[in-house]
Amino acid sequence: MPASVITRALAITYGGVKVGTGTNYHLTNIHQFSQSYAETSVTFDVLVQDDTAGTFVTQCNALEAAYRTPNSDLKIELGASTHIDYTQSGNTGMNGVPAIAKLDEGSSNNSRVYRCSVTVQMPADETGKAGRQSSTVSLTADAAGIQTLRVEATYTGLGASSAQTQAAAQFPTYAEGLQPAGTWDESESLSYVYDDEDKVCTATVGYRQLIHNQSSAGANDTSLIGEQITVTVQRSTAQADTGSGAKSMVQVTLQFSTAVLASSSTDLKGKWEGIRSYLVTVAQNQSGVSPLTVVSEDPNPEPSNNRLNGTLTMIGSGGSSLIRAETSVSTVQTTGEVLVPVANGDAFARDLHLAPQSRRLVVVSRILELDNGTALAAGTFRALEDVVKKAKSAGYREVETGVPSDKRFEHLGLGFSAPLRLRARQKRVVMEFARIASTAGGSGVTRTRGAAGSASSTNTFLS
Repeated sequence: MPASVITRALAITYGGVKVGTGTNYHLTNIHQFSQSYAETSVTFDVLVQDDTAGTFVTQCNALEAAYRTPNSDLKIELGASTHIDYTQSGNTGMNGVPAIAKLDEGSSNNSRVYRCSVTVQMPADETGKAGRQSSTVSLTADAAGIQTLRVEATYTGLGASSAQTQAAAQFPTYAEGLQPAGTWDESESLSYVYDDEDKVCTATVGYRQLIHNQSSAGANDTSLIGEQITVTVQRSTAQADTGSGAKSMVQVTLQFSTAVLASSSTDLKGKWEGIRSYLVTVAQNQSGVSPLTVVSEDPNPEPSNNRLNGTLTMIGSGGSSLIRAETSVSTVQTTGEVLVPVANGDAFARDLHLAPQSRRLVVVSRILELDNGTALAAGTFRALEDVVKKAKSAGYREVETGVPSDKRFEHLGLGFSAPLRLRARQKRVVMEFARIASTAGGSGVTRTRGAAGSASSTNTFLS
């Protein structure tokens, strides 16, 4: 190539190819240079010319190859002074994006004019930002007023640290510092997305405000992420003796779900056993029923995801120590006809004899109550006593009175909740309808058919 036709003090080196002063690549026109906090760009025109075709082609190929190779170093010199010196490895100018295009003006068989450009990303070296180039913060609230915070930030390589290293070291503290007053839990785990050169990294995290304790450890159990608790209270009515005051047991179901921080623990069984007593307390507080007795537990660990799910089914008093009170009355009546077999060779032959008719009431009262260890209280079988009293006024007499049965049993609460002690009692009375006639001179009472009348007389108690 002939001696430089244009004398310039400026030299630009990219991808190991230097153009400008001291080279056979000549800078023409005015170069353009722009710089912002995020990037630096330079654009310039280069004349390549040589009378030897082979040398000319080699020089063109070298320049074109340099400006189609990304992530190379960029250096701009002015005479003996260095204007900029950006290196990929030193994180001073990163992820260089070059471009080259041949211009028609000034090109011939042995000369070409190229327009070259390079854009490099700059390190986020602002004081106090620690490599954070930019960030966005979103704070929202749901219908209940519970706030959600999401933070996203972009970090660059800085000094000897890669972008991801810089983000991992700085972003968690930065994001936590943005949390408003209160207690917060991660709702979106920390994530880091970075380019293949690890020069630019985007970090994100989400938090949700906590308004209740996650475990007995306090409001924010750092080993539990995204905990969800749902309490369902089922109150039902059942048939019971009028005026007994009996109330059915209340069933409370608690559903629990959480991720467990793997770096904290992978012992999901131990985690469940450590938190279930606290969950009973939550169920008691939310249902208003205390104490509650666990009758079923269904833990559902997911070791592949280090998640813990579970369901507790509990029962407790509905507000009365009397859970159930039922009194039943049944009637057994005979016609008085007695069939006596006749030995005449006919297997079905019978003589018909008329005996006194009878009508009996069987009264049974059953109660289920919380066991407080006391003896039968007055009025325990009040409904039965009312039936007996009414039956007596209608002509019935007690012919069989059973001693009340008494059975105690309990639900043990699976060992981590209060036991539920129950007591089931039953009393049975048999009464028969009769008209009684008294005879003078006898200390006993006798029944005569004439005095008693027909057993088929109307029974006002049953009518």
